[in-house]
Amino acid sequence: MAPFILNNPNIDWCDRAVPQKLAFQSLLHKAPNVNRGKLLGGGSCLNHMIAMRGHPNDYNNWAHEANDSSWSYENLLPFFKKMENYHGTFPDDKYHGSEGPLHISSHQVVARLVPEWLEAGKELGFPTKDPNGEQSESFFPFDTTTKNGARHSTNQAYIYPAINRPNLRIKTYAHATKIEFDSNNIAIGVRYFRNNVHYYARAQKEVIVSSGAIGSPQLLMLSGIGPEAQLKSQGIPVRSNRPVGQNLQDHIMVFVGPFVVDDGKSLSFERELNIDTLNEYVASGTGPYSAVGVMAGSIKSSSIAAPDWPDIYMKMVALAVTNHTINIFENYYGLKPGLLPKYFAKDFGKDGFFIAPILGLAKTRGEVKLRSADPFDRLDIDPMYLADPDDFKIMMEGVKFALQIAETKAFRKVGARLT
Repeated sequence: MAPFILNNPNIDWCDRAVPQKLAFQSLLHKAPNVNRGKLLGGGSCLNHMIAMRGHPNDYNNWAHEANDSSWSYENLLPFFKKMENYHGTFPDDKYHGSEGPLHISSHQVVARLVPEWLEAGKELGFPTKDPNGEQSESFFPFDTTTKNGARHSTNQAYIYPAINRPNLRIKTYAHATKIEFDSNNIAIGVRYFRNNVHYYARAQKEVIVSSGAIGSPQLLMLSGIGPEAQLKSQGIPVRSNRPVGQNLQDHIMVFVGPFVVDDGKSLSFERELNIDTLNEYVASGTGPYSAVGVMAGSIKSSSIAAPDWPDIYMKMVALAVTNHTINIFENYYGLKPGLLPKYFAKDFGKDGFFIAPILGLAKTRGEVKLRSADPFDRLDIDPMYLADPDDFKIMMEGVKFALQIAETKAFRKVGARLT
């Protein structure tokens, strides 16, 4: 059910990127939705619950750029382990913890086409390895941030257990509008709007800005921290001329498929969501209702990437070619209505799967800009997808690799065929 809670304005900011020139031409407005959590727990309450860290070299690169070794993977690993209560597929004390608040589960109970996926990887020369280990080229089943078949968000893992602490006060439905500073440019408080009343919260020690890749630059720019020309154009006094909102990076994903397979091999919600499977889910947290849909993945290096720093990330989604799948693409991703029924017509109703190549190390850089000085106004979000020619080259390699996976003997055994 995860896709169907997206784009709900009660819990999602419902942003949309500006129309794109080089991607997303099949989407309404030629632009993707930018889903952001608007509730306690943020994006962990909206996402597809895949438990996967960044690559160790990502963190080592942070340490290098910041000249701060505390950001290295070696120094962050204890915190990753401290976070986890691990019940996943790859138990290993070197990489995983067992006493943390966030529950990590194996997804194997509803693992459709995962054996074929792993076998295809071996056929192509890729081992099966933990995607949260050293992250070398490999295939793997996904672990998920779930507990007893249900989403386990940061809200459930961290906030609820601390909700009654005397030193914690949470204001829900509170929209931060501006950070206040003293004459020495020290942040001293936050202005916010709640229940039609403006409030000011003064900080005793510090102000932490933790509003995400979109919300944080918005709040900073509204507070006078950002590109001078842009702030002046919106009538915002400049406190500090900084490139806030620049260097936006996103991991563009495309879908290859559907590949149809033998009956019963994928998830078909029309076939499997019924009163019996609902009773199973309520009783034990298992069965089709507990499936996150995204079953397995792989990572590999493109022709221009370092062998020890893979840049092509793949997801395998085992979904039948049905109206439910069409609804996901139209309502979640914003695909133009009417396209998929025509595209699916020949194989409608059959079992199938999709492979989604993703740019793990996108080179394109976009930006977030204010439209006005109104904190309730929409933003101009422009990721500039595929503007760097290397991104297009790598994505095409990912698409070709997806076709190669589907043409292995492992998938031929179950009748895999591109529609």
